[in-house]
Amino acid sequence: MAAFEWIAERSPTAAAYWLAGLRKAVAALADRPLPHPLSVETSEKFGFPIREALHGKRRGVHRIFYSVEDDVISVLAIRHSAQDEFEP
Repeated sequence: MAAFEWIAERSPTAAAYWLAGLRKAVAALADRPLPHPLSVETSEKFGFPIREALHGKRRGVHRIFYSVEDDVISVLAIRHSAQDEFEP
């Protein structure tokens, strides 16, 4: 993951902390996937509902795009909030 590598170049400790937090945020989706809002711009482009959870703070916010179908949660992408929109 590019974000992890970028952080690790500057601080391996911070990178490990960031990755642990990201993994925790993704794991938390299993318990409560539906409270996160639908990502309207991507749902329209992909043709199915895509939800969006945020991880991080200030300039380090990442968007976790995922879909929920029955009991299956699929993480589709993790992108920095400053990146262009998630495209099919």
